[in-house]
Amino acid sequence: MARSKFYQLQEWHQSVRDDNEALGRIVTSSLHSLLKQASIPYLSVSYRVKTEASFLAKVRKKRYKDPKSDCTDLLGIRIITYLEDD
Repeated sequence: MARSKFYQLQEWHQSVRDDNEALGRIVTSSLHSLLKQASIPYLSVSYRVKTEASFLAKVRKKRYKDPKSDCTDLLGIRIITYLEDD
């Protein structure tokens, strides 16, 4: 990957990271509320934002043509329930 393109992707990731963090907080808070309203017992609801290093490594490995739209896992949400049926 050309150096200038690498730096552009690095800057882009930094610019969207705060938005992804905020979205992760909002979604997990909403999911907590929805699970409680539905009386679904759960252990935890969490989120993670892909780190810059992980994002850039994935872009290199996958050789995306348009990494900004092709990399679809910048934010992940996890719900852990006690039973699989929940």
